[in-house]
Amino acid sequence: MSTGPGIFLRSWKGIALLSLLGLAVNAFLLGPSIQITINGTTDFMAIYSGTHLAFTGKMYDLAANFRVQREAAGWENPNRLFLRPPFDALLMWPLGQLPFLQAAYLWVFLLIGLTLAFCLIWPENRKHAAVVCCWSLPLYYSVADGQDVAVLLLAIALALRLRRAGRPFTGGMVISLCAIKFHLFLLAPLLFIRRRNWRFLSGILTGGAILTALSFLAGGANWPARYLALLRNPITNPWAQSMPNMHGLASLLPWSSAGEIVGTILVAALTWLTIRNSGFEYGLAAVLAGGILTAPHTYLSDCAMTIPALLIAAPGSRDLQRFVSLFALSPLACIWVIAGPAWITTLALLAFLGVMPLGARTTLFSAVPRRLRS
Repeated sequence: MSTGPGIFLRSWKGIALLSLLGLAVNAFLLGPSIQITINGTTDFMAIYSGTHLAFTGKMYDLAANFRVQREAAGWENPNRLFLRPPFDALLMWPLGQLPFLQAAYLWVFLLIGLTLAFCLIWPENRKHAAVVCCWSLPLYYSVADGQDVAVLLLAIALALRLRRAGRPFTGGMVISLCAIKFHLFLLAPLLFIRRRNWRFLSGILTGGAILTALSFLAGGANWPARYLALLRNPITNPWAQSMPNMHGLASLLPWSSAGEIVGTILVAALTWLTIRNSGFEYGLAAVLAGGILTAPHTYLSDCAMTIPALLIAAPGSRDLQRFVSLFALSPLACIWVIAGPAWITTLALLAFLGVMPLGARTTLFSAVPRRLRS
């Protein structure tokens, strides 16, 4: 880009100015959310509960989760239940050994550090990554709410860098950590079926096997059944109309189940159309965008997963695609998840995915060796 905002992207001073402006806009839109960070009434309580219930066999027991909440913070919240696979509680166990508020504050600083690490490790333009992160309303909210999206972002950036360095197996093992929010990657098999990245996939399967073993260690032999039972409990999936996905959009329709099925098929078709005519990285961008729309459980924080998608899809794209991409992931489009109606954000994300086939034959990573582009 040679005009407009591109002028500011040429120097670190311009990057700092744009980044601070983005943070200021997000702070203005979500300023009151800092109160939940100060009070510690964030989603970190879910992680904290998991660390205290590991090895007890009650990780997915409602009464046990409420007991930990009362003992640790003096309150109960059904929206702060531990809903991660058991291995996450094991990995986060050190934080659970601290008093709750101390652990919650430390977690926020760790999330900020993980976000900075994502920008530094991102395998292409780090300046663009910094600006996009600062302008991302979902990422701002995810940090304020103690969500662990930054962990996934860093795993994706590191995996892409390792793959670019000719170490796809190790990259696959790293990205397997995204199983923390496995429901956002339901369309990933389409990418592997088409691209046949066997070494990368073998790394994912190996990492997944290790994480599964850790899950049985922390959660017990019957944790999958108990986990599934909790996920099927309506208490874990409230406010469907506030979800920026097909489930939320379909909840507004008379025939919601049929509408969700049709919408999911549409998203999968658009994702496949992009994957079929593009390389691995561009296909991954479509998987990330489509994953938000098809997941049965997504809220504002989860929309931060579109950051890598934007960084991959927008540069070098056509004017229409670039405009739709920037709008769809801007605060203007994302604020509706909180302010309502969330279907505006859903349609914006759907538009972003819909224009991706326009640039499917281009790739952001021009420096990637040809053998790694497929």
